[in-house]
Amino acid sequence: MPATAKYSSALDFADRGAPAEPPKAVPSGTPVVNPQLTRSFTSAARARAERSRLQGLQLPTEKPANGRVLHDPSRPKKLGERISLWLINDGRQKIFFATFLLLHALVAVLGTIHYALKDNLVGARAEFGVTYVIARGAALVLHVDVIFILLPVCRNFITLMRRTPLGDVIPFDKNLELHKATGWAILIGTIVHTLAHIVNLYHLTMADTSAKTTGQRILFFITANFIIGPLITGWIMLALLVVMVWFAVEKRRTAKNGGFEKFWYTHHLFVPFFVLWQFHGMFCMIKPDRPPYCSYNQIGVFWRYWIVGGVIWIYERILREVRSRHVTYISKVIQHPSDVMELQIKKEKTTARAGQYIFINCPEISYFQWHPFTLTSAPEEDYISVHIRVVGDFTRALAKSVGCEFDSKGKGGEKGGANKEPTVVATAQTSALRINRVLPRIMVDGPFGTSSEDFLNYETVLLVGAGIGVTPFASILKSIWYRMQNYSEGERTRLSKVYFTWVIRDFGTAEWFHSLLRALEEQDSLNRIEINIYLTGAIGVDEANNIVVQDVGADKDAITSLRAPTHYGRPNWEKVFKSLGDKHSQSDIGVFYCGPNALASTLRHQCNKNSDPRGARFFFGKGRSLTFSLVVLLPSSIEYTSNMSRSSGLDFSDRQPALDQHPDVSNVQGAALQRNKTERGRLQTLQRNNTVNPRKNEGPKTFREKVDLWMINEGQRHIFFVVFLFLHALVATLGFLHYFLKDNLVGARAEYGITFVIARAAALVLHVDVIFILLPVCRNFISVMRRTPVGMVIPFDKNLTLHKATAWAIFIGSWVHTIAHIFNLYHLTMNDTSATTTGQRVVFFIVANFIIGPLITGWIMLIILCIMVYYAIEKRRRMKNGGFEKFWYSHHLFIPFFILWQFHGMFCMIKPDRPPYCSFNTIGVFWRYWIVGGIIWIYERILREVRSRHVTYISKVVQHPSGVMEVQIKKEKTTTRAGQYIFINCPEISYFQWHPFTLTSAPEEDYISVHIRVEGDFTTAFAKALGCDFGKGSKDEKGAAGGKVIGTNTNPPLNRTLPRVMVDGPFGTSSEEFLNYETVLLVGAGIGVTPFASILKNIWYRMNNFNTSKPTRLSKVYFTWVIRDFGTAEWFHSLLHAIEEQDTQNRIEINIYLTAKIKEDDMNNIIVQDVGAEKDAITSLRAPTHFGRPNWDKIFSSIAEKHPESDVGVFFCGPAGIAHDLHIKSNKHSDVNTKGGTRFIFGKENF
Repeated sequence: MPATAKYSSALDFADRGAPAEPPKAVPSGTPVVNPQLTRSFTSAARARAERSRLQGLQLPTEKPANGRVLHDPSRPKKLGERISLWLINDGRQKIFFATFLLLHALVAVLGTIHYALKDNLVGARAEFGVTYVIARGAALVLHVDVIFILLPVCRNFITLMRRTPLGDVIPFDKNLELHKATGWAILIGTIVHTLAHIVNLYHLTMADTSAKTTGQRILFFITANFIIGPLITGWIMLALLVVMVWFAVEKRRTAKNGGFEKFWYTHHLFVPFFVLWQFHGMFCMIKPDRPPYCSYNQIGVFWRYWIVGGVIWIYERILREVRSRHVTYISKVIQHPSDVMELQIKKEKTTARAGQYIFINCPEISYFQWHPFTLTSAPEEDYISVHIRVVGDFTRALAKSVGCEFDSKGKGGEKGGANKEPTVVATAQTSALRINRVLPRIMVDGPFGTSSEDFLNYETVLLVGAGIGVTPFASILKSIWYRMQNYSEGERTRLSKVYFTWVIRDFGTAEWFHSLLRALEEQDSLNRIEINIYLTGAIGVDEANNIVVQDVGADKDAITSLRAPTHYGRPNWEKVFKSLGDKHSQSDIGVFYCGPNALASTLRHQCNKNSDPRGARFFFGKGRSLTFSLVVLLPSSIEYTSNMSRSSGLDFSDRQPALDQHPDVSNVQGAALQRNKTERGRLQTLQRNNTVNPRKNEGPKTFREKVDLWMINEGQRHIFFVVFLFLHALVATLGFLHYFLKDNLVGARAEYGITFVIARAAALVLHVDVIFILLPVCRNFISVMRRTPVGMVIPFDKNLTLHKATAWAIFIGSWVHTIAHIFNLYHLTMNDTSATTTGQRVVFFIVANFIIGPLITGWIMLIILCIMVYYAIEKRRRMKNGGFEKFWYSHHLFIPFFILWQFHGMFCMIKPDRPPYCSFNTIGVFWRYWIVGGIIWIYERILREVRSRHVTYISKVVQHPSGVMEVQIKKEKTTTRAGQYIFINCPEISYFQWHPFTLTSAPEEDYISVHIRVEGDFTTAFAKALGCDFGKGSKDEKGAAGGKVIGTNTNPPLNRTLPRVMVDGPFGTSSEEFLNYETVLLVGAGIGVTPFASILKNIWYRMNNFNTSKPTRLSKVYFTWVIRDFGTAEWFHSLLHAIEEQDTQNRIEINIYLTAKIKEDDMNNIIVQDVGAEKDAITSLRAPTHFGRPNWDKIFSSIAEKHPESDVGVFFCGPAGIAHDLHIKSNKHSDVNTKGGTRFIFGKENF
């Protein structure tokens, strides 16, 4: 680049032209605004050394080799795509708040109509008019608001709920917005209620016959406000509410001189406000026309609406008091420049996540004030820390208390003083020894979750901090830094690339952050974190000249001492997001921000504008993706870098490799690296297509053709579940009509109302669900049925999905049934003539739950059901430390659940109007619905016990590298098929636990084998019982070739006594259908390659023994293995070598995609060994290794071109994210438009 070239960056500010004339002389020290400084920089330009410091996103984006644009947010979008994009960042929030407003409108309208038409309020309406109806309608809306007002500030509740599936529906990160909206709704509703009652008081005054003159009426009107209970409490409540709202307004809350303190104390006036609200409705001033005039059901009902949120809030306050009593102390205080102090706190029983925040209380300052601060420590550190800017009353008092010496305005050092070092003010040790000062006692509540803690849910994230808003990202970046330093100890994460952008006026604002950035940059040898700093403040001419002189040609930035150059001016967000979209097309990118609201609005707008449903999607704030990724932080003997990519017809690469100086590269001018002649000779047939010709006959499809394509992979499943839902709706509707119209239930409907009908209809739906709940887990039944013609209609491979759907239907139906019966019990209580007082009715209501048979059994059943559902949720089931065991044992509570269900309906509590009252036909009918599935399930359990008694023993145990063990088992009377799975039980560990494992042996072998990755409680105990020694570093032994035999049963005295095992199965999956096709595409991801070991072995035996093998249609196999590092499944290498040597007819094509990153030295070694070699330098296979992820569009297009007029079976085992992509590609590339079209039939391993 010539010296006069303009410095450009995808993340740099834009819209700048070259200066028309040189800048005029300015006296020394005069501030210079950013555009002038920028022009002086661009005129000087950056030298080659500085350009080498540019990171990936700052470099120009190369176009793909095929010229195709993967990410194009400007392309015309269909209605469905526009809706899906709208839902990403705006839709969920807007739908929720629209529902909130609609609820208010609905309650207001229905309340107004109710009180306008209620037949026992005719006198009140006649006396007060329409304002009485308005007042009561507004009061009803206010009561509904009470439900919502406390829940958003119950932070433990919010933190818990945002991690549940409800977090995908309700925007829990907008909890304060909901609290504010509810607060404003209460204020408006209160004013409406008050004005209406003022008019009502006027009508009451005018109707008072004792007031003869106008003066008397005015005196009565004024006096009434101080002597009538509802009016006194009402005016006090309104005054309290106005005070709370006044000091809660943003401007006053953030004001200096005690703004936050005034807000904090006044907001706690809600306690007397709620107490007065309860009394406000208990005076029964306006009575109905007929008794009961002031029943328990009509007055003082505030507590009913408050009870849920109030109990949770009280629990949270109790929890705060309990947690604040945990041992907590300040371990270190550090005074940073520019008004910032750091508190390092140690607290027992505290687990934090990156991006969370805590509340701090210092009793020495105020026992009642709790202030929120973002954590700046990482979860890996043994303390929690916060960086506090000293700007308010509380922070100044806290700084003084811990010994930080800031001046009267809070300034502790020179603004922007780059050379000023942090000072350790005090530590816990010096405090204990009285050498320095006694550090004050503090109390900590939390931590609590925010949207920032979701950063690990994405492969790529953009972190944007403005000024001191950088604090939450300190914790996040520290956590990433620790993960980079300690791969073996870090948790698995999808995160592979971080773009950190810091917009700051001057560096003095957060100098404490510099050391972290420098440590990150030094540690980040893989370029996983890209740092971009934008300086928006003004600097003097002399300083600008010094920066230009020092910066040009330097390896590090003159201001920050980072390799990443500093940008001057504000970011051009349009370019930032466009560059991100181009470089990470077809990815979900998380955008997390902390700072001023104006910039937040800009970022949200750019996220929406630059999202592309077919390319990159930007999630602002909190956004959860449903896909999974293989990009994880794992130890590896070879770590891979993203700037190397091989290209082939099946390759994924849109990357320009940095190999332009290599002597053996044949063409470096193209968009992708070309292979040398020797390596190109190793390419298989499908890979030799460097370009894919357009598919023929891709014209518009008719409706019939669209239906045919939909039926290939989607129709069967969707139609079945639509029928399933329709069946539930039909049963619920018919059941409701039946019990609503049945002539011998008139008395029950009169006594209990509509809730009796709802309860009975829900019970009928639950009985229908009992038919389905057990059949999907009867695996022998499923294996048999899927091979019958019924398997063409019912998707038996989705058996677990049906089981889960039925379970959720039972769970929801049980709650509907329970809630309806709670109302029925309430009606029963109110109709009880023996209970004459409210207290007696409450006692009866509570005691009835423990003495009435249906209620006792019902509550026990509901508790059992909640336990089963709780431990069956995916996240808890897959947790370490006994997650699967808790699921397994708790799930067997279905046995007492079913027994109680049978008894639940046998009490005949609610009798019909005429006999027979409790006939065999009408009560305890549960067994009729259960009988079919129950008998099949019992038969399967008996069959398991019988088969587990067959002679079964472990013949060999082989310990493979990377935490994998192979168990070879011999069992009599067992016939298997390739692609099946078995259940294994080891009585030495647990007699009751059965765990599923995919078979890796072929049917032609005289044993059955499984390869087990040792990572859970059962597998760890099983490995120990078998004698496998997986030490702490065993999973790091990636370079070890092959495995070692641990034990056999051929010579027991010389080895060890191997434990007894019991085997149930094998059971079928979709993978065993591979022989039904002429062409198959087998895709395995990571350890998900295991089912294909059995399939490839079977094919290998068929190729090796044609005379003894059964005839097969199969003529071509494309095997694709997507893996992060080969150490994960090294045991699979020998099979691939054997297949490649035996496959003289090229019937099996192997394609391995390596998605990890390698170091530069390792990369150079691979290049030297690979170029010109007959075998791959990494795998020793003739098939070359590809770097990066597969380009599925190219793969499917190539297969369709080479295999027209064929049905291609696509079989996959691995993460759900790739399964979703393959499912979509199978539908997209299937063609029924012509006679010679190719159809892709997708199947996923599922057990």
